[in-house]
Amino acid sequence: MESLNLSRRDFLKLAALASFSSIVPIQMIRQSQKPNIIMVVFDAWSAKNIGFLGYPRQTMPKLAKLADKAIVYHNHYAAGPWTIPGTSSLLTGTYPWTHHCISQEVVQLVNPKNNLFRLMKDAGYASVAATHNMYADMILSQSDHWLARHPHFTEMFLPTRFPFTRLFRKDIEVTGLAQRMAMWNTDRRYHSSIFLGEFFKQIIQVNLDQINQTYKDQFPRGVPQIPVLDMPFLLEDGIDHLLKTSTSFAQPQLSYYHYYPPHKPYLTRAEFYNVFSDDGITFPEKPRSHITEEQTYEQESLFRQHYDETLLYVDSEFNRLYQDLKNSGQLENTWLILTSDHGELFERGNIGHEIPMGYEALVKVPLLIFPPGQQTRVDIYTTTSAVDVLPTLLDLAGQPIPQWVEGISLPPFSEVDNTTDRAVYSVHGWLSDAKSRFSQGVVTMVKNGMKLIFTFRDDRLSGSDHVLELYDLAADPEELDNLYTKSHPAAQQMLAEMQAEIDRADQPFR
Repeated sequence: MESLNLSRRDFLKLAALASFSSIVPIQMIRQSQKPNIIMVVFDAWSAKNIGFLGYPRQTMPKLAKLADKAIVYHNHYAAGPWTIPGTSSLLTGTYPWTHHCISQEVVQLVNPKNNLFRLMKDAGYASVAATHNMYADMILSQSDHWLARHPHFTEMFLPTRFPFTRLFRKDIEVTGLAQRMAMWNTDRRYHSSIFLGEFFKQIIQVNLDQINQTYKDQFPRGVPQIPVLDMPFLLEDGIDHLLKTSTSFAQPQLSYYHYYPPHKPYLTRAEFYNVFSDDGITFPEKPRSHITEEQTYEQESLFRQHYDETLLYVDSEFNRLYQDLKNSGQLENTWLILTSDHGELFERGNIGHEIPMGYEALVKVPLLIFPPGQQTRVDIYTTTSAVDVLPTLLDLAGQPIPQWVEGISLPPFSEVDNTTDRAVYSVHGWLSDAKSRFSQGVVTMVKNGMKLIFTFRDDRLSGSDHVLELYDLAADPEELDNLYTKSHPAAQQMLAEMQAEIDRADQPFR
């Protein structure tokens, strides 16, 4: 029998996994054989809306069955509550206060070379990355030098006759925004261009009407689309795209696919249309927050229903991806990672994300890892972060973790003791200058089951320069009882630790 050459890292990994009924086949730890890795990101996917994680609706029944062969993380947090900071942290292993990719105006990493794809290329991996999301694509574009393939932004969309995006395919991010600006002002209340706004609006609407008519039997509410660009797509095509490219390059290969659903506008497939409309399930009506869009409880409930039905669509398509990878034999030597960049909110008068808040629905996201050959479910309740994904992948590839990485390898793969919760953060800095220190924003800290939300220097707070909220997540999972106002013993200690981290991160920008 061929002998195995185990490093200390491999031995520790194997020992850590031994009690989990052979999570990883022993051949996977050979130095000469590196596994393929597929990372699937579903945009705006909240852990709070998943049935097998405690949600009253069974929104993902197929994934619930697949989870019996996965490592399931129950307390995993996005590093930012919307796409740009959340995705940047996932791909750099650093928090938004470090990479400073925090605003729609400046989508630029401070250190673009500090990214997953460069590190995996150094490990011998060919990387492919694709997305529906325009902002995620701007982040991926900064890694083009280290990617074997970065498919054009339009490859996973349905053919259109839109004026800008059709004429300038190589600059779709810029031209898409130009198209939007010509049609509307920032809040869509009136046309920005006196002459072009109505003209472009009519052309785009006619095109969307034709596509929606074509697919009306499959998508009763309309075909999924990107609201910023008014571009339609099918998730089915995106899944097929991954399946076609998953064996297209030299091995080992890293595939990163960032899909738009279940992101707003929550357009699901026909078999899931209105399945939750009469289920009788209700949700707590929470008090209005210090920042609110003034949505009614009825509006929140309706959009939540549409979102949950879109999760069924996502569930069905991910199951198809999994089964095709399994039937083709690819999962025998492939780690499959499933997660999100941030969550989605339907409470306190707000719907969606990009909201300067830190509530669980926005920042708590799913993470499931499917190791090759695993036959039993492993549940991880340790608090973990999106910044931990990059160092975990480096560990699996046998690569050292750079000192600039702010995450640690996820349990059960970590060589360090993380049985005691460390602090993890989610950072919303949209109102800060991307090129200077954090002056306005929201920082959320989770540690030992307690959550501190610090909203600071936000001029939307009616004259107050900060708001502090503290919740005991075990006793109060719906975050209704703000303990900060009750002199809880953890309050000042957590705030001091958070402020020290903010000050440390601000040093290079002072």
